[in-house]
Amino acid sequence: MYMNVPQRAIGLFFSLTILISGIGFSIPQLQDISKGLDQIKNPYKPIVEVTEIPKAPLYSGSQVIGQLIDIGTNKAPIQVDDVTFLNDSDVKNNQNIVDLPSSYLQQIERNPDGTIKKIIFTKEV
Repeated sequence: MYMNVPQRAIGLFFSLTILISGIGFSIPQLQDISKGLDQIKNPYKPIVEVTEIPKAPLYSGSQVIGQLIDIGTNKAPIQVDDVTFLNDSDVKNNQNIVDLPSSYLQQIERNPDGTIKKIIFTKEV
């Protein structure tokens, strides 16, 4: 009975030594893992971006001329700066007011039912 006690004490000592050394070696590894997880970008993290309000698209002078040529299909008058085009003869007589290298902003006026009342192109300054 007493012979077995030293063997048990030695076994318990080695078991505790292995347990403590295992815990001691695993703690630095767990810290490295947590540092690595912090470096991974979270796809669900909210990102705040400052965005600009988009500007209305600009039309070149040649695109405005293209709209004027199709005035019969639009079924709505087209105004370029202060000149209103109602039909093909207006286009033939006054298309020279459109400055081809300039940029134009388009604005569409609509009737209460949603149909186009007038298309307005103004030269961007």
